[in-house]
Amino acid sequence: MLRGLFDKVATPLLTLCCVTVTTLALKQYFFPPAPRAPEIPTQAVKGRLLPDSAQIGIGSLRIGAKDAPFQLTEFADFECPFCSVAARQIHELRAKHPGAISVTFRHLLIPGHTHSPLAALAAECAGDQGAFERYYELLFQHYSKLTERTVRALAKEAGVARMSDFDTCIANNRYASRIDADTLAARMAGLGGTPSWIVGDSIYGGILANSQLEAWVTSAMSRQLTTNSAR
Repeated sequence: MLRGLFDKVATPLLTLCCVTVTTLALKQYFFPPAPRAPEIPTQAVKGRLLPDSAQIGIGSLRIGAKDAPFQLTEFADFECPFCSVAARQIHELRAKHPGAISVTFRHLLIPGHTHSPLAALAAECAGDQGAFERYYELLFQHYSKLTERTVRALAKEAGVARMSDFDTCIANNRYASRIDADTLAARMAGLGGTPSWIVGDSIYGGILANSQLEAWVTSAMSRQLTTNSAR
């Protein structure tokens, strides 16, 4: 009698447990939790001197005025979540200090980021039509879903007017050698991850502290003001 009562109670409970576990597993599979956004450090990131053998060269993609007082070079991958945070930082800093910041963008493709080669090529092709600055921001805003369809739609949103030229540029893989050269230069300089930054003669890795960026910008602006006053 007790065994029969146990079976009557246990069987529904076991069935309920199995259904619950299966439901949770399916939810986890089809609706995985969003990854935590990378945190911005509160302390200044330490840099190291560029090696004497480094040959960084000159990049072709730029955000901001060429003669801006604060100049930095960014090596990044468009599928990198840390780079997405850094792009937002730069956007906010440029809004706070209009005309004070110039970013030279260079490619550093990370193995395993399957869509980043296409995004890098698309960025170069958008640059042909003067749309890189806005496209840079859009690509990083959508870094986790850079499918071929999304990359093309974002190009239109960024202001690429001649989409047929853009498509041809990508189909011909026009800037593959430039992208490879950027990544090789980064590796030769000892840059291992993204984002990586070159400020003056020093390398900085990862997301930078807001206070660090602010101090660099204000110092550069002050130097420029002093130089202009002395003329």
